[in-house]
Amino acid sequence: MPTLRNRYVCAKERNLLLTEMAWKRVPKNLEEERMRDMAVGHDSVERDAHRMRYQEVQATLKHIRQVLQERVDAELVPRLRKEMQEVLDAR
Repeated sequence: MPTLRNRYVCAKERNLLLTEMAWKRVPKNLEEERMRDMAVGHDSVERDAHRMRYQEVQATLKHIRQVLQERVDAELVPRLRKEMQEVLDAR
């Protein structure tokens, strides 16, 4: 069951990966690779371990956010719903 703690752990992992990718000068995605005019591989298979992990963490964060949004939508008490939505919207 996703919680805010899980979201925090994923966000922490994402930030760690972004830091490591910046040190190694690894673009986050193919779009950023193209913007930097780097040689783009012709196949669609991702080979960089950092970028693969980053994509997994992003997908996990998206799924956690969806579940938390479902919980907000299911909350019947308006005050609690508003508080939950504020926490979910915080960046």
